[in-house]
Amino acid sequence: MVCRGFLKSLVERGLHFNQGLYCVVDGAKRLHRAVETVFVGCVVIQRCRWHKRENVLAYLPTSQRPVMRWKLQAAYQQPTYEKAKAALKRVGSELALSNQSAARSLDKGLEETLTRSDPAGARHQQASGGGLTWTRADRCGLRA
Repeated sequence: MVCRGFLKSLVERGLHFNQGLYCVVDGAKRLHRAVETVFVGCVVIQRCRWHKRENVLAYLPTSQRPVMRWKLQAAYQQPTYEKAKAALKRVGSELALSNQSAARSLDKGLEETLTRSDPAGARHQQASGGGLTWTRADRCGLRA
């Protein structure tokens, strides 16, 4: 309720979203639900990759974290959605062999970590800082 109230107050104070919004959330369910409720049909939501990666790594012993951090980052930097998803699934399979909790953490909400609004309307592109950009604008009825 607090999140929804805050978002509604932004609209009341002049936030325009009729051409669409791109929101990155950390996986908090209530925040996600509030964004979808207030900006219904006009928002593309991406789950924060940094939070996803750190949540997965938290299940691993400290000694395994640097290698797995590198593998996750490399997967997200693939040039296409299909390659990124396949690479993340391979990482998930590797995690499942040694740590089911880490594997489940990676799988939960994975699709939303591969979602990024692309205002140019391209299907995907390489971002300047590396990493996949992807659009679900068609699904939300948004157009560039």
